[in-house]
Amino acid sequence: MRKITSLFLIAFVAFIIFSCSDESGTNPVDDKINVLYITDSAGHYGQFGEEAKNGMLEALKNYPNINLIVFDAKSDANIAVSEFNKIRAVKKLTAVVTLTSWVSNAIAPLAKQNNISHFAIGSAVFDNKNLQNTIRFTADVEYESNFLQNYLNKIPKVAMMYFVNDYGNGWKLRLEQNLGSKLIKSVSYSDVNDDFRDELNSIKASNPDVLLLISTKEAAIIAKQAKEIGLNVQLVGVRPTFTDFLKNEPAAEGMIFSYPELNLNHKFFNDYFNTYNAKASAFSAEGYDVVSSLGAAINLNITSNENIFIYYKNKELNGSLAIIKFDEFAQATYNFGLMKISNKDYAPIK
Repeated sequence: MRKITSLFLIAFVAFIIFSCSDESGTNPVDDKINVLYITDSAGHYGQFGEEAKNGMLEALKNYPNINLIVFDAKSDANIAVSEFNKIRAVKKLTAVVTLTSWVSNAIAPLAKQNNISHFAIGSAVFDNKNLQNTIRFTADVEYESNFLQNYLNKIPKVAMMYFVNDYGNGWKLRLEQNLGSKLIKSVSYSDVNDDFRDELNSIKASNPDVLLLISTKEAAIIAKQAKEIGLNVQLVGVRPTFTDFLKNEPAAEGMIFSYPELNLNHKFFNDYFNTYNAKASAFSAEGYDVVSSLGAAINLNITSNENIFIYYKNKELNGSLAIIKFDEFAQATYNFGLMKISNKDYAPIK
């Protein structure tokens, strides 16, 4: 009797497993489209990761057929790769969205190998466009730097501090090419730094007219410590330099930075403010435009990674990032402008 009961239990468990799973471990009764978002909620891109997620959640209100799976890689490409492989083994993923250049570069070839569409946000330095599987919503460093170049060309002596990663190194190489002899000092730092006085003193000794920061939330500390040591020069940054930490730092008042010219008349910005009681950022806009445009493609029954890539290739979208133009590699461009921090907010420089 016990033997019969045991056999019955084994057969019943096997029935449950095979009836609820396919070969990839995905539940076949779940007809939603799975999209994985690999974010950073605690690292240097933490604010941006949360803002992008909130933008995605606003878009999902219009596309309930998309199931967003969120994983925090803590800005570590190795963790991102490990968890991506674990999740794709048990979930049928249509797309993966990655934040930061270094994570996007690590995930891109894996997404291609597994026939998963890849969307890159917050990724100005990207090395895998030739895979023709990544749709990048972040304008390239080469493109963004052109908008900063007109301002910097008027400055006789420029010093630069940059974060040592794909983002920082990419900007460094581009600015070295563009600025030539105008770049009189270039200093790197690691992501564990919180005391920048040695670097700032070496920059002060070179007597620059401008200090260009290729940084993220640590820019607020750099601005404060620069003022403390008497380095009173114009501070300039790029899009990821601008954070809540920076705008709330008195020493950063008047800082100039490049930033997308967002379509503030888009319905998204009012909806976002009503939901979060906060101003939507460019990262929020990227998240929103990724999900809303992918949702539109899915509604047209475009779901394979090959067809999704074709959908974006050489396409022009009118989104919260304004007019987004994708090239033959599905890499986005849109207009940038120069902004200035004023009274804990920012406004375009007229």
